[in-house]
Amino acid sequence: MLRGLEQNQNPGSRWAELARAGKKVMQFLDSGRYLANVVDGEVKFYGRKQQSG
Repeated sequence: MLRGLEQNQNPGSRWAELARAGKKVMQFLDSGRYLANVVDGEVKFYGRKQQSG
């Protein structure tokens, strides 16, 4: 089951730091495993290399 969570601003993570700075941060999980984060519309996948171009 895919779940989307809005980032809490209180934890000490880098994602929370972005949320405190006013960014819109969501995390996506599937079967309890984190798949990706979205920061202001930009998707960052876990375990994937960024493609250039």
